Amino acid sequence: MRLFSLALLGLTACSTVISPAELQAIPGENRGIQAIESWKQSISLVNEFLEAQAPAELPWFRLGWSDRHGMFLVREDGVQSFRVACTPWGWLVVKSGFTAQERSWGFVVGPTADGEQPQLDNTFFQGLFGMRGPQSLGGLILHEAIHTVQPSGTVGFFRGLRYYWWAIWKGGGEAHPDEALAYAVERRFLDWAAERARIEDR
Repeated sequence: MRLFSLALLGLTACSTVISPAELQAIPGENRGIQAIESWKQSISLVNEFLEAQAPAELPWFRLGWSDRHGMFLVREDGVQSFRVACTPWGWLVVKSGFTAQERSWGFVVGPTADGEQPQLDNTFFQGLFGMRGPQSLGGLILHEAIHTVQPSGTVGFFRGLRYYWWAIWKGGGEAHPDEALAYAVERRFLDWAAERARIEDR
């Protein structure tokens, strides 16, 4: 019965695009407002990192912010949608041991165990130890943005087929060739952000 309940949660309770406008409407304890602030701080961190240590392997890009829709990509040829959505497929991704998965328009995440507020109770905002801080959230956003701007991973139908074929037969995660750059740059960002925080605390 519990397995059925979890499956039902994944397939029905969380199928929504995450946006600041919806987060602001969440009642009680300002959880939605706190999530928005962490999200905005994470974008500032990512942009600061890209200014300081722009990876030579990537095309130029930055993250923009809309108080209504959330983040988007700023590229040399204009702006590009970069949404995050909590979906049934995201639930399957999480059940497979991952946090998120890239799409051409952004990335999907899955619901967390309580799932009372799909906009907030998901693996975008929630990590292993509760609400993500700006560093953790920034690392996740940067990782998925790399897939979009490169593009690589499950961005597009045929790339997705190739990605899943490799994952099934040879393994996923960091061992997957489509994940190598995203993980490497994410680690660089987290190291940079940790050092930045240490300097600020002195």
